[in-house]
Amino acid sequence: MKFKSMILTATTLFLLLPSLAWAKPRVELKVEALKEVKSVENGKEVTRLLPADTVKPGQVLQYTIRYTNTGDEDATRVVVNNPIPKGTVYLAETAYGYGSKITFSADGGKTFGPADTLKVTVTRADGSKTTRKAMAAEYTHIRWVITKVPAGGSGSVGFKVRVK
Repeated sequence: MKFKSMILTATTLFLLLPSLAWAKPRVELKVEALKEVKSVENGKEVTRLLPADTVKPGQVLQYTIRYTNTGDEDATRVVVNNPIPKGTVYLAETAYGYGSKITFSADGGKTFGPADTLKVTVTRADGSKTTRKAMAAEYTHIRWVITKVPAGGSGSVGFKVRVK
């Protein structure tokens, strides 16, 4: 019985060794949602970021997506897709991400493009359809393409929304 288990262990180690020899990037993501809470201190308005455990209509939420390459090889063209959370609307020009190309979708994540190129189809009162530029409140997804995350490197991307 012991001999068979030793063979199984040795075989398992032998099969794992080639995969351990191949260097690979491994990007891990962590999402954090904070709410903006305003108060007056010493006659000045102060904005604090607190955990978004409970939210109210009209509150602004800040989403931060932190990424870390825990692999032993550089990760290139890392794509982070994030839907705009249900019950919120994207706040124009709040998406950020150093070293990334940011694009948006207004069709449920089917297509992406720069904000100024997004179009939506709307139905007029007479039933006819027309196409117009999408408003930030109509965005459904944000995509970041991060050029390079070195092995052991990290960074963050993010955006703000308003609760409906």
